[in-house]
Amino acid sequence: MPRSNENQRNRAIGHLETGVSISEEARRFHLQRGIIRSQWQRFQQQGVTTDITRSRRPRITTHAEDRFMQLQHLRSRFLTVQSTAENFRGSRNINRDTVLRCLREVELHPHRPANRQG
Repeated sequence: MPRSNENQRNRAIGHLETGVSISEEARRFHLQRGIIRSQWQRFQQQGVTTDITRSRRPRITTHAEDRFMQLQHLRSRFLTVQSTAENFRGSRNINRDTVLRCLREVELHPHRPANRQG
């Protein structure tokens, strides 16, 4: 389901003020009626059409821990993400995807381990 942008919200509210039905506006913008209804109610109660702020999932690692992992991979270019996740110094376990996301934030692309068969 696509999220409505500010322009769409303002247009939908403008049409609703002129008497167009919620169902018709939902069809026009390809949104669910509940989305249009909640935007309309929010506009009526608070007078604003801004998007609702959403809380994000809390980060597992701190900024200092992220920086430490990034420096570790800069110093040792052949260090794997899995080994970093396994040797993490924090009091909690972290997933390899967390390490990968942390490194990609600063455009570091770690090497994958070589699987040599012989």
